[in-house]
Amino acid sequence: MARRTLLPGLLVAAALGSGVVLAAGAGGCGGTGSPAAPQFTSGGDASLAAQEGGPGDDGSTPVVDAEAGPPVVRPRVYVVHAAQAAPPLRFCLGVGSPSDAGAVLVGASALPLPDVASGGFPLPALYPGFAGALDDEGQDLSTLTVDVFALDATNPLVASSTAAGGPDGAAEIPCAALIGGDGLGAASDAGGALTLGRDYWLAGTIPAGQLAHGSTSLALVTDGVGLSVLPLDVASAVAPGALGAQFVQASSAWQSLRADAGGVTTAAIASFDAGHLTVVAADAGMDSVVPPTLVQADGVLLDGGATFLATVFGPDGGPAGPTPLTWPLAAGGVQEIDVTTFRSGGALVEAGPLALGDGYVFVLAGDPSVGAWWVNAADGGPAGGAGPGVVPNGRAVHVVALPVANP
Repeated sequence: MARRTLLPGLLVAAALGSGVVLAAGAGGCGGTGSPAAPQFTSGGDASLAAQEGGPGDDGSTPVVDAEAGPPVVRPRVYVVHAAQAAPPLRFCLGVGSPSDAGAVLVGASALPLPDVASGGFPLPALYPGFAGALDDEGQDLSTLTVDVFALDATNPLVASSTAAGGPDGAAEIPCAALIGGDGLGAASDAGGALTLGRDYWLAGTIPAGQLAHGSTSLALVTDGVGLSVLPLDVASAVAPGALGAQFVQASSAWQSLRADAGGVTTAAIASFDAGHLTVVAADAGMDSVVPPTLVQADGVLLDGGATFLATVFGPDGGPAGPTPLTWPLAAGGVQEIDVTTFRSGGALVEAGPLALGDGYVFVLAGDPSVGAWWVNAADGGPAGGAGPGVVPNGRAVHVVALPVANP
């Protein structure tokens, strides 16, 4: 099977207190020297039962029977690692309903993903604060009950098993050998070297039918390594000169700031050049999409003069420190954002840079009290800026922007 590569969405990030806005795109930022955000990659065979009628592994377009109607647009799912205290994660998928005492099946040849390190990060993993598109392995997830297992990518056994091979020169270790064919790990007779609740977690189960054809969803890995799956707006059209926006507040540290202030979280897009201010969310709670449909921001110039901002307002109407925080939006020039590529059903899809006429979900992640955005990959210590051996610190407060359209 051809190797599947999924790259994260646009990462728009600010160094706390500095006002300097940086971006890590899919293929590295040309001209800025900033590294790419980590790839979300699977090097193995499908973990789920084969489905018919989807695009081929080579990205080819399926043949359409004129009498059968248009081809099915399979669900698109973004995974956002928003668990501030959790380690970098890799993922295995299973099928079944463990909460109903049903059997769980983990594919015998499926591999934990991502299994390729990228962007200067030391391990193959989805790091805290980053996002990636879930590899559906060519399957129609709308028809399946999907169990999402999150593995500690720093576990020695997991870390030593990558696309380049496993321990002692052996083949890469498949999911079934790590967490067992039934997902119970070392406690099961079905094999599995890892211990559930220590080395890996059942983040959550997505019931069959929750991920509808043509839908786009956000799967937040929350504190405690849970899973919250949120539907995004794919139905609303965005005017050619506008920027569509939804907002998700996924930071527990930000939520504590809001609770301490006794106020509300407000998100907006401001275009100072054109004198426009569009409120995206007047009062955003934790782990919810606000509003349920895209807000259209007019007068946005993607030249660095427009910003996405988030503020905690106290009962007196004033901002609570250190907010407001702002992240300039640009399609190039001041802020380099490279094209993002991810796979959906085996077909390459170009997410592209921020563009007018498109809709995005802006996800707030990270801790406002973490000051260093650039850190050394080797030891995690603060770095002065982008450069060799330096990676973005996803535990610092930032915004991830993901396109909502499907296809």
